[in-house]
Amino acid sequence: MAMKKPNIQPRPRGTGSITPIWDDASKTWRFKARFPDRRGGSIPGGTWATEHEAHGALNALQQSASTGLTPRGGRKLMEYGRDRIEAWPDRKNTKRGWRSTWKTTVSKAPFASGTCEGVVFGDVRDWAAVLPNQISDRTGKAIEWQTAKHALFLVKRVLADAVGDGLISVNPALGVKLPKRQKRQKGWDYLPQHEIDSLLAMPDLPEKQRSAFAFTIYTGPREGEVAVARWENMHLLDEHPHVEFYDSWDTALKNGEPRTSAILPACLPYMLHWWRLSGCPKSGLVWPSLRDGKKHTRGYDFGWGRDIDKKNGVCWLGWKNCAGIRRRVRFHDLRHTCGSHLAMGTWGRRWHLSEIQEQLGHLDIETTQRYVHMARSAMQEAAKATFLPPQPQALKASVLEAAAATKMPARTGSHHVRTAENESSFAAQATETKAARDSGFEPLTFGSGVRSPVSEFRRLGLPGQVPDMLHAILAQIAAGVAVERSQAVAIAIPVLGLAKRLAGLAGDVLSASDANFERRWRALVEALLHEPAEVSSTTSKLGSEVAS
Repeated sequence: MAMKKPNIQPRPRGTGSITPIWDDASKTWRFKARFPDRRGGSIPGGTWATEHEAHGALNALQQSASTGLTPRGGRKLMEYGRDRIEAWPDRKNTKRGWRSTWKTTVSKAPFASGTCEGVVFGDVRDWAAVLPNQISDRTGKAIEWQTAKHALFLVKRVLADAVGDGLISVNPALGVKLPKRQKRQKGWDYLPQHEIDSLLAMPDLPEKQRSAFAFTIYTGPREGEVAVARWENMHLLDEHPHVEFYDSWDTALKNGEPRTSAILPACLPYMLHWWRLSGCPKSGLVWPSLRDGKKHTRGYDFGWGRDIDKKNGVCWLGWKNCAGIRRRVRFHDLRHTCGSHLAMGTWGRRWHLSEIQEQLGHLDIETTQRYVHMARSAMQEAAKATFLPPQPQALKASVLEAAAATKMPARTGSHHVRTAENESSFAAQATETKAARDSGFEPLTFGSGVRSPVSEFRRLGLPGQVPDMLHAILAQIAAGVAVERSQAVAIAIPVLGLAKRLAGLAGDVLSASDANFERRWRALVEALLHEPAEVSSTTSKLGSEVAS
């Protein structure tokens, strides 16, 4: 409730007026002074904390007018800007950021301590040229590019209001631009799966932090959304577990709209365990402060990063460093970890951009595009580490050697050696080749230049190549990745002729006595060759068995 409006001491006619104004930010009355000009209007004399200060400002303006000088520009820039920011309409809770930028960034400008009239174009231009390199008091590093843009925008807008109020005649910030942005290294990182496992498996990690880190990694909320999460918005026992977000810290969500995000299966055990430890509550904060049970203050990161207690001279390295993560990874990068792994398909099916956008609550799809670049980089690294298949020349030698052992017609130059002895072999080859073509694929040559019948390839041993190709496809099935038709055909023909040695060829992937898997593998190969549409059920069963 506002305090009683103060009674203002009247001033003599022609010496200005003072109007009390209620300030919602400070919950006090402030005093606005205005002085008459020579044109029958009035000019601002400033807004002051006390009535005495307002009278003093008007007396100074009156003395300037008595000497023949036009009483203009007596208002300090920083004070005038602060009042103008309070008068601007608040859109999506941006006024809080405006106040902070004006106080911490604009206040360091060389012209900030002067009056509005004392600001000239050269001062603003020189300040903008070095603004991106200004050091932040909070981080000790250069301010973010977006902060520099906001600071210059505020100066331009405040000076534009000064023109409208008659303090200055021309806006000296018009035409001033920031220098061309220098390319910096990527400002965010993500945790690979082995670092996630190491972090969540730490024995010394408290359950509160463990559940909060797992929730952020596998769900992707922002830091403020985690801090104010409530149990009534957590639907852990539903058929499709999900969480609803309505606010962040003490403001609305960043994009202004509530959203619903899925809770991935990997996150559910951590959240259920924390729910039971908390007493299975139906409402209240999920991660309240242990000190007073209220929500944590802005900037709390659950002990993730380094924390310095200057008062007691204590430096806490944070759980990130305890997990062996030495590079710069912020708490917000746990959110990027979720988006990156969803794009890469690390946790199962690879998510589409629109699905990641809805999960993370991005307002613009372009924000989600960066996870695609991260996925491409990860795929390139995976491709480098993937086993290289045998070269065609090696396969050619093996096939030719096996062909000679089975009296298959070999190619000499560009002609077949066709005699009366192998006439029947040529006839059988033509019949089976036609049948293979009708089934939808070209008979493989394995680099030999000979289109051999399927029955002949079933008798080929190829002991040096088949195990490697078989291991590659088995690993692909275990990872839940669909098998391409070309891959299936490349391995199917030799494997069909090696059913007796299949368990031995699988080696370290399968048990040598797993006859059931051999039967299902043969069914899968037959389906890949003849019924591609019916592969999904067989592949899923094989993939689950290999994964287990």
